[in-house]
Amino acid sequence: TKPIIIDQAGIANQSFEAIEATVTIVLEDINGNITELFTIPAWFTDTNQPLLGFAGVLDRSVLHVDTPHQTGWLEIDI
Repeated sequence: TKPIIIDQAGIANQSFEAIEATVTIVLEDINGNITELFTIPAWFTDTNQPLLGFAGVLDRSVLHVDTPHQTGWLEIDI
């Protein structure tokens, strides 16, 4: 783990201190399907909002949007 300062992070005019660590996770969808274990970089900070970064998770996924039904989902290739 190492302390870092994150500037912007997708949130306009924001910066915050965090601890960056490499963690092993699984993801589960609303139907109970679970991915295999995989490793990602993660940020830990004092916030009441979840932070999901691009590296390791979102960069493995395809976003599907169903505009008429106002739904969407991520298809994650692990």
